[in-house]
Amino acid sequence: MLDEGTLHFWAWSCSACSDWFVPQLKLLEWPPGCTPDQALAQARVACPHCGNLHLDREKPKLNATGRYIRHRKLPETERVPGAVFDQYVPDLEPAERKTASFWISGLASPWASFGQVAKVLVEAYRSNEQERIQAEINTWGGELYRVRGDAPAWEEVSACRLEYLPRTVPDGVQKITMGVDVQKNGLFYVIQGWGFNSESWLLDHDFIAGETEHEAVWAGLRSIITGALGQRRIDRCFIDSGYRPGDVQRRPDHAVYSFCRSLPGQVFPTKGQDTMDTPVRFVSLDFTVGGRVIKQGVKLFHLNTDYFKRWLHGRIRWPKDQPGGWHLHVQTTEDFCRQIVSEELLLKASGRSTWIRKSRNNHYLDACVNATAAAHSLNVHTLQRVTAAAVAPPPRQPQSNRYERRTL
Repeated sequence: MLDEGTLHFWAWSCSACSDWFVPQLKLLEWPPGCTPDQALAQARVACPHCGNLHLDREKPKLNATGRYIRHRKLPETERVPGAVFDQYVPDLEPAERKTASFWISGLASPWASFGQVAKVLVEAYRSNEQERIQAEINTWGGELYRVRGDAPAWEEVSACRLEYLPRTVPDGVQKITMGVDVQKNGLFYVIQGWGFNSESWLLDHDFIAGETEHEAVWAGLRSIITGALGQRRIDRCFIDSGYRPGDVQRRPDHAVYSFCRSLPGQVFPTKGQDTMDTPVRFVSLDFTVGGRVIKQGVKLFHLNTDYFKRWLHGRIRWPKDQPGGWHLHVQTTEDFCRQIVSEELLLKASGRSTWIRKSRNNHYLDACVNATAAAHSLNVHTLQRVTAAAVAPPPRQPQSNRYERRTL
């Protein structure tokens, strides 16, 4: 890996100011709006220090006087958005490293002119095909390219905070749903309140740590689901069964399906699909426990994840003066905000779209998709505007249940 070595980058000395710079594709310039043939004839490489434009005929001299300059990668806290090589600076006090690594730009190649590289790039950009753009940047520049899609910035998510505390139910909440994302080492969950015009309020989000092969983490989840938020309860909970549906024959008490069956009518397993003709549909599962077939044992909801991710990102950018906003409580963490926009929607040249990850941590996004789908299954989009007094439910009556009910 380049970053694990000495990070020697090929550099040129500017013919005007004599300062050293690393040639890279962002310094390759051509007239705005020009054709590929015009780019072929007029491409130049700019010095980042003084702006001097270098012609292709200067390349032999630039290479003859060029040299490798050792660099280091900036700490993550000091990096700024930009080209890949903006994340590196000359290493004035190089530390000893066992591996030597070298990088040289395709712009320094004696077999391709600045104009030829520019022509290929203009043609790729005009095609608007992300895969083609990526291939040309990799091939002609020797540079990495991150496919970019459409998603709000995490700061836009953070701006959705309002002055209410977690686990308090704001006026206007008529239904409460919960979404859970199952991982090997724990459960990520989100609880949301819903009102008129699908307006939503984040009521709580957290991570229940524990191996999901064992009962303890599921007992913690049960306590939250069956607990109260003031005088309110969770109307419906969706749990993603994609990671650990469970082997219901060997470990029925640890399976998502079995857990959902233990809370009938309130908790349901889900599976996400990229394309569906409806946002939500369900099927009744038959499965065997201890050699016995249980008919209509649990309803599995299939979710159109593309639909709900688009819906979620659209609500983040909802006009502030319109009913239907997407709100967060005042203590919502930055990690939550970043995870909500950890995936971007990319439109391919074929016209089909796909979701691409910007980060491996997308668990709260998946949990929110489940909570939103649960709300959709309850038809929250049909809720009418009501007063706070009308929303408040009567006091809950004790209910018999074979599971202990515990409140947080």
